[in-house]
Amino acid sequence: MANAVGILVVLALITALVVRQLTAPWARQAVGRWQLIKPWLITWVLSSPATFVYLAVLIVTSWVVDSSNSRVAESLLLNHSTNVTRLQHQPVNVLVTSAFYDDGSTTIVWVLAFALVVATVERWIGSARTIAVFFMGHVIATLVAAIGVSLAISQGRLQHLRHVVDVGVSYGFYALAAVAAYRLRGWMRWAWILLLEGLVVSSLFDQVSFTEVGHIVAVQVGLVCWPLTRSPDALARREEPLLRLAPWRVQAVRSFEASFRGGGRERKLDPAPPAPTASEAPRRPAAAREVTSQPNGARTRRSNRTVRS
Repeated sequence: MANAVGILVVLALITALVVRQLTAPWARQAVGRWQLIKPWLITWVLSSPATFVYLAVLIVTSWVVDSSNSRVAESLLLNHSTNVTRLQHQPVNVLVTSAFYDDGSTTIVWVLAFALVVATVERWIGSARTIAVFFMGHVIATLVAAIGVSLAISQGRLQHLRHVVDVGVSYGFYALAAVAAYRLRGWMRWAWILLLEGLVVSSLFDQVSFTEVGHIVAVQVGLVCWPLTRSPDALARREEPLLRLAPWRVQAVRSFEASFRGGGRERKLDPAPPAPTASEAPRRPAAAREVTSQPNGARTRRSNRTVRS
């Protein structure tokens, strides 16, 4: 009973502290900043639906694998692996499902990479072409690696790779990352291509395996997909900025920006007072009245001196 009361007291203190912090000026400022960024994030997600649906599935499958015990997780990954044994019995099934599994240790890295690189490609060339490039890179690189493993096994080497776990998203990602090079111009395009090629080739110096060879193949597949970037709609979208908000979202962003310029809250102008009527118009003093006519045709003058009797 005492422990329960102590826990309740601690929770009450934490709740009071949180409520107090949320009412602080910095908390209101942070909430306002989030309201300013939120339209951009929503537009980014909605403009690349295939990427974020895929990431949602990947997060779920990675969570299932990570939360299972070692025996269940290994069995689940083996059933969806593109090893030689599974490719001989269920080639189409494992070629598709292996792209939706990860070992869980690098899921957050892939989520960030897909949200930045793959989402940009999808907004540029469209969802259908993005899916096509992803699976072309995934399937071709997987088959090249599997052929190499099969040849080694037929020669009596690498027998342990017959039932190895082989799942992941890297082949499809590298193919789309190579396509992203055509979104750039001039030296930036060649710098991006050299960066990708150097990244996949340098991995061979650390560990020579068929996975690294598959990464090299995936990059070349993406570079060969250059014709998919030459469609009229892709060429038109290439001239657009990376992120364009809908008109109503632009208005929302501008309103939030105006509120921050006003010191954290929007300033409302007081309505202009109504114009006075002829009866309510104030009379000017005699000293300020204009002489409207002169008998000798002199110009009209305004007197500033007080009239004395």
